[in-house]
Amino acid sequence: MIRGPKPKVEWVDRDGVAGARELGLLGWRERQWLFLDGPEGPEPAWLWLTEQGLPMLPDRWNSAFRTANLRCDQVLLAPPERVVKRELRLAEVRGKSPYATPHAARHFVSA
Repeated sequence: MIRGPKPKVEWVDRDGVAGARELGLLGWRERQWLFLDGPEGPEPAWLWLTEQGLPMLPDRWNSAFRTANLRCDQVLLAPPERVVKRELRLAEVRGKSPYATPHAARHFVSA
């Protein structure tokens, strides 16, 4: 990958043909099949992977987050608190159970 204001991806396909394209012009279907050279061979450049290490489709991301959010609600909220829809909950109840989405994960930074 070439960094800069318009990052560019370079690749060699399975037939040995080289190619290059601006990263911003690639769709998610193309991005999910990009690999990086890792210490033990090619590694997926895709952030969300299945348990088998394969690229996870975007609709599956939402399902995984939805399931995790429901599990947090079940563990952290009392039964009467779970009956009220999330958008109507009082702030003190809403703050007891974390809520995350794949889009929100874009805004987290590691230290």
